Amino acid sequence: MPSGWGFGKSTSSPVTITSKILFNSRHYEIYRDRHEHLVPKNKEIYTLLIELKKRGYKLGIVTGKARKSLDISLEDSHE
Repeated sequence: MPSGWGFGKSTSSPVTITSKILFNSRHYEIYRDRHEHLVPKNKEIYTLLIELKKRGYKLGIVTGKARKSLDISLEDSHE
């Protein structure tokens, strides 16, 4: 496979890696700041999940989000 696909030896320079880290950091900062305005809260789903948990159901999450985005969404969901 071509090295650009993330396999094999990394050819990224320290400057490129630092730029990616700064971009990701800034991305999540903006995502956190704007999350409550961009993602509507669903009171019914929140209430349902609390009720299921009270009844002893084991709950899990399936998502296409990155873990950090999920953590931001979960923090915002119960405020």
